[in-house]
Amino acid sequence: MPPASLPRSPLVLSAVRTPVGRHAGSLSGTRPDDLLAGILREAVDRAAVDPERLDEVSVGIVNASGEAMGNVARYAALLAGLPASVAGVSMNRFCGSGLAALNALAHGIAAGGYDAGVAAGVETMSRSTWPVLKPQGAKYVGPIAARDSMFSGAGGPQHPALEADGTMIEMPQAAQLIADELGISRAAMDAFAERSHHRAAAAAAAGRFDDEIAPVRVGEDWFAADETIRADTSLERLAALRPYDPLAPQITAGNASPVSDGASALVLAADDLDLPAGTRPLARVVGTAVAALPPARFSLAPIEAIKKLLARTGVDLDEVELVEINEAFAAQMVACIRGLDLDESRVNVNGGAIALGHALGNSGTRLTVTLLHEMRRRGARYGIASLCIAAGQGIATLFERVEEEG
Repeated sequence: MPPASLPRSPLVLSAVRTPVGRHAGSLSGTRPDDLLAGILREAVDRAAVDPERLDEVSVGIVNASGEAMGNVARYAALLAGLPASVAGVSMNRFCGSGLAALNALAHGIAAGGYDAGVAAGVETMSRSTWPVLKPQGAKYVGPIAARDSMFSGAGGPQHPALEADGTMIEMPQAAQLIADELGISRAAMDAFAERSHHRAAAAAAAGRFDDEIAPVRVGEDWFAADETIRADTSLERLAALRPYDPLAPQITAGNASPVSDGASALVLAADDLDLPAGTRPLARVVGTAVAALPPARFSLAPIEAIKKLLARTGVDLDEVELVEINEAFAAQMVACIRGLDLDESRVNVNGGAIALGHALGNSGTRLTVTLLHEMRRRGARYGIASLCIAAGQGIATLFERVEEEG
């Protein structure tokens, strides 16, 4: 059935990403604002839109501390050489931050608040800070403890009441909880992880990531390919890995997404904007949705978000040729595929975050970039981007490919 239309249709004019760097890898020496500035500039150049026509840079980032402290969207826009008239906003919806930033920009365009802008995500987990709480009333400060902000969104800590009553538990433990509940075995998790790496390796070897990746200058060299993919992984190697959390005995570094660094950006514009001749939009944003469950059930939240999205837009899941769901954990992915009765041949066809990394704020836009390029390559009409999110949330966006003229 035809989808319900937004009042004003947001078009995606360009979609590009950096290669993904592994923890302490090729991108670890690059500041997040510099990394973001480079990909913003690349996205705008590819869209061939006059930067003066941009209203907003909307950026998802989780660890907005240290070099990313303040409004990294605004600072990166200035570093990218965008006009001072282009505003910037940074937001944190944990793992869904990048897609939330895109959706916020799309909503603004649909409502008439913006004509055009750039949606982006960035995270350099290698450079995350170790914040400490300021002592309260202590004249002489003794030993202090720091908390790594890499996972906790600028350092936390979570409210002790939410930890004490069991509302908030560690994410590997929550993934294990769902695996136990649904009978998802370690073997099933490892098999999914192996497939993710093999699909990503095949995509890289076939050049399917070439159009979406913009190389990053690192010293005198260019960093041009994802370094998180393990083409030689096997079920035997995955089975040999030990769990890293004693309360999550089936969750390993092999069947969970790796810590990583990266940035990605997409230029959006209203369909009634006078665009340069020859502009070839990748897709339009059809609709968006968010959902929430108890925090420990975050693995299942994409199911609820996607169901809400389809109900809202009037599109049937059978009409959606490609689905990208962020692979935080293999257990979570197996649960989502089962819960939506998805054909696995349509899901993360070029691999996902287990192979391509989960640089938190970057993941929503990264997987959207990959989705839109694959939709164009296959001539697919509809595609969905979705992520599970810490504290029990899910987010999803439906895209429709724009037919090329001529």
